[in-house]
Amino acid sequence: MAPYQVLLVDRNNYTFAIEEIEGDDDAEAIAKASKIHVPSFGAAFEIWQGDRFVCGGPCHANGDRDQGHRGITSPLASSVG
Repeated sequence: MAPYQVLLVDRNNYTFAIEEIEGDDDAEAIAKASKIHVPSFGAAFEIWQGDRFVCGGPCHANGDRDQGHRGITSPLASSVG
């Protein structure tokens, strides 16, 4: 299993939490991230594997991916706000 980071993003596009998950592939990571409870003030999430952007916003296990909300290159480059 590979490590992934799920960034929970609020309606102002600020990361308010980072969850660590593991998955065999992107589709499994997307499925797991979709089950994470996002508080009512949360707008979306982004999924990263190291410095590789996997998907953001509504993600679909069929490979359709939206662009990231914040335009950062890695979750390690941002701070939890």
